[in-house]
Amino acid sequence: MDDYIVFDPCAGVGNLENQFGKDYKQYCYLSTLEQMDVDTCKLKDFDNAIQFDYLANDKQPMFKYGGTPLDIKEISKRENRKLMIIMNPPYKGMGNKKDKAIEFFNKVIKLEPDVIVYYCKTEFFLRDTISYFLKSNYKIKSHIFSNAKTTFKLSSWMVSLVIFDKKNGEKLDKNEIPIDRYELNAKTEKLEFLKTLTYNNESYNTIKEIENIIRQNDTGIRLGQWTNQNYCLTLSERKELNNKITTNNLKYCLLLKGINFNTHGKYFETSNLVYKGEVKNISSELFNNAIMFSLFYKGMMFTNKGQKNYIMPFTSQELGCAKNDLNILYPEDNTLLAQLEQNKKPFDFREFLAQFEFSKEAKDLYNSALQIFKYYHKNDEYKNKDWNDSFYDITNAIMGKDISSFKTMDKEKDTRITKVKTIEGTKGFGRNTIKYVVNSKDLPIFENFFETRDILAKKINKELLEDGILLWERENLY
Repeated sequence: MDDYIVFDPCAGVGNLENQFGKDYKQYCYLSTLEQMDVDTCKLKDFDNAIQFDYLANDKQPMFKYGGTPLDIKEISKRENRKLMIIMNPPYKGMGNKKDKAIEFFNKVIKLEPDVIVYYCKTEFFLRDTISYFLKSNYKIKSHIFSNAKTTFKLSSWMVSLVIFDKKNGEKLDKNEIPIDRYELNAKTEKLEFLKTLTYNNESYNTIKEIENIIRQNDTGIRLGQWTNQNYCLTLSERKELNNKITTNNLKYCLLLKGINFNTHGKYFETSNLVYKGEVKNISSELFNNAIMFSLFYKGMMFTNKGQKNYIMPFTSQELGCAKNDLNILYPEDNTLLAQLEQNKKPFDFREFLAQFEFSKEAKDLYNSALQIFKYYHKNDEYKNKDWNDSFYDITNAIMGKDISSFKTMDKEKDTRITKVKTIEGTKGFGRNTIKYVVNSKDLPIFENFFETRDILAKKINKELLEDGILLWERENLY
């Protein structure tokens, strides 16, 4: 550090530089947006702290040096020291060209610093925003990342610390981006190295390719819509938006749901950016396993309440009802005679499902889910039942949720997919909550379901790796 002068263009209250010894703070030049932060920096012995809106224009801040206002580049020359930028810029959006963190990077590059120590979202390297780093021609001396929740007590997302060097380090290669993973040890309160992950920014994004296939094959009878947002793919009867689910693209909608089922939005493993591979490389077993899994996991929101549910996997013999009790979808604008004339077949989901050959694990999930459907239909506790009630309907009923009482959110700009909230006092359908609503003698039915679903989820994750679709193994199943 004795060779450098430090400049932080978004210093806040100087937390990054406060780790330096008091004798080094004279070589730290800080600019920050708010005057109150300048005052705090002064209290921390940062004499060279000024108020400056760094992104307001193309100008650089001027610091007093020997009584003369100079920019940081000139000061480093007069001190005969190299220039180091240290910054943890504010983030706005994700991967957006107007992201403030990228704007800060693009502006400090004009100073031609020798070193840039840059805190940023790791996803900047996984998205098109990597182009800005490539254009800079700076090399990577070090790139580590960690969980912002444990490291900075923020929410769970990937935060990187990157050291760019003008002369030394590795040239940035979009095909092979190594990133060292560190995690905070709660006992020692130190970051510890776990492993190196390598990312390929050039290869196919599997999720985007499947989405394109869905859009290209959205002809046929419309069943509903799909929404991929906030790490959760939702399939439902809703028809207000453009992402149509039809009889011709249904299998790809189920595939998309069945391989991208992580819904918690935590850390890196939920990001669709880690799916890298062509759809043609997805094995038939993985494809079919994904279809089965998608039918019995959260986000499968087809309902038979107030409308008709056509996504019923079980046959009348399996459920114990009459064949004509189960819904079959006829083309919306045709009479039966017109259907025959145009050679258009009605849509029967049982027939659709029969075309796929399922693994033992997928069949086990199917059979365990069937037991839950049977339990529901035999139990007099649940009212207003219909043989076409969906997995969504049945699990809501078991957990004591009345779909008709769900309230639309008042907040106009609410970004949640379903735009609804559940009634107060209810719990989600899960392994740890089912015991509160089901008698102990019936618990094995549900325990078996959750166990078989976990087994299939693990198998899907393994197959994603084997087929070269998932870049690295997930650490959290859901």
